[in-house]
Amino acid sequence: MKKAVLTVLKLAIVASALAYLIHSGRLDIFALSVFWKDPLVLFTNVGLWLIGAALINTLRWQVLAIGMKLHLPLRRALQMSLTGMFFNTVAPGSVGGDLVKAFYIFREQKSGQGTPALLSIFLDRLVGLYCVFIVAAVLVVSFSSRFLSTPALQPIAVFAILGCFGITIFFLGIFYFANEKRAPLLQAFLEKPYPGFSFLRKITQALFALKDRPSYLVWAILLGLGFQILYMTFFWLVTYRITGQELPIADFVAVFPLGFLAVALPIAPGGLGVGHLAFEKLFMLIGLSHGATVFNCIFVGQAALNLLGLIPYLFLKKSSQSARTIPAPVN
Repeated sequence: MKKAVLTVLKLAIVASALAYLIHSGRLDIFALSVFWKDPLVLFTNVGLWLIGAALINTLRWQVLAIGMKLHLPLRRALQMSLTGMFFNTVAPGSVGGDLVKAFYIFREQKSGQGTPALLSIFLDRLVGLYCVFIVAAVLVVSFSSRFLSTPALQPIAVFAILGCFGITIFFLGIFYFANEKRAPLLQAFLEKPYPGFSFLRKITQALFALKDRPSYLVWAILLGLGFQILYMTFFWLVTYRITGQELPIADFVAVFPLGFLAVALPIAPGGLGVGHLAFEKLFMLIGLSHGATVFNCIFVGQAALNLLGLIPYLFLKKSSQSARTIPAPVN
């Protein structure tokens, strides 16, 4: 009953946000025609999905899994990732696909490796978030004069710097405690019943598994940075093609992390409604308009391709069922 009420409440929030944006004229659904009127946007959308969302993000997760000494072939990782993208689109927020990936990778690992397999997904999420903050922080520093002269952007700049700095210190701190003498102290501290400590324990265990292979974490971060640069470039392109507005890179990168975080909230599929409202308000903050319309085009363009993940999901489900029917070898 409680779950049903929560679902209804989420749907009400989404419906209210979309109704407000459409009624106020801030969301133009007819702007979706850009995909067949502008071939550059169409081909760039497909390219971003194939190279970025599908391939680069899968490689990032696989690199972390291998660094944690897990068996995860690229073909299988790609199959699970595409399945996860499908469920990210049809399930609340952008974490539904993680639950599906966790289910299958847990079942396929050898005895004793199920928990590290689940932790690899948590760590992959954090690395993806870290990359958003890195790109934002680097560009805040690069265009510091622009941020210092614009009071409305200063809190966002501080947020980007603090986010990047905080996660960096967290990573370094975990690796500092990743030895036999210091590890018990940190683990005992994280056992305290404080909010957020449960998630920190999972990430800590994942990083402990990487203590002998830190280069894998570095490679994962580099892949994540590549994806973020591709995604933000595409967002900038769609904004210019739809609105014709000159969009300074510094302003855009300042607001992008906040919009990205709003999309990740587990309220609606792919950030539906919440992302529209967030980018509309963030665009207004930097003196631009049609933020909801731009996000809507990107949301629909990527979501439509994510639905193709249903195909690998069917094969993934079938192969898992077949594996359970094969009798174990007799020594």
